[in-house]
Amino acid sequence: QIIKICYRGDQGLNTARELCEKLYSNFISYKIGPYDYEEVISSLVEVQPKVFLDVFLSNDEVMRRISQIICEKHDILSYIDEPVIKEWLEYDFEKRGPLFASIIRPYKFNSDSKEMQWQPFARWLFENYSNPVIILDSFKKKFFPTSWSGSYAETISKYVPLITSLKDHSNILISEWSVKEIVVFEEYIRNCREEELSREQERNERFE
Repeated sequence: QIIKICYRGDQGLNTARELCEKLYSNFISYKIGPYDYEEVISSLVEVQPKVFLDVFLSNDEVMRRISQIICEKHDILSYIDEPVIKEWLEYDFEKRGPLFASIIRPYKFNSDSKEMQWQPFARWLFENYSNPVIILDSFKKKFFPTSWSGSYAETISKYVPLITSLKDHSNILISEWSVKEIVVFEEYIRNCREEELSREQERNERFE
């Protein structure tokens, strides 16, 4: 609550920047962990979103730990109004677009269709970037979880609708990406299923 009161508005810009820079420095030097100071981070993102983005997305590549903080624990799209994010992005869209794409979760589950669908902001991002393939390739990396339960093939297959939904897109670069990635992704899933089946057969044979 102190941060939300004292760091708000123009009078809080400098102190918010100092705190963000201190947090950033401690994160990249491993002095604090990605899940420390959760309320502080959330409050900073809420009251000084542009300062937070300037500091934490200032490098050409977002470090894994910084991405983990923002994306996995703090859904940045729920803290910052879209017009604010768009204004920050458009200041240097060519550089900031891919950086921002790397830290957001671009999809959500549609309870009606029972399928994954693109977040509206993620769609805006790849539809307005000069080379949408760069953004889409970044988003595609989110389709491969590092932890899961059950079949890995089944887990990643739920992302197929995201790719197929773009095959008839009016932007030829986007539609071509979709057509190509459908083939690549489905083949990868097929190989995963074969490997899972092979491992299952090996386990069964050991117990016979």
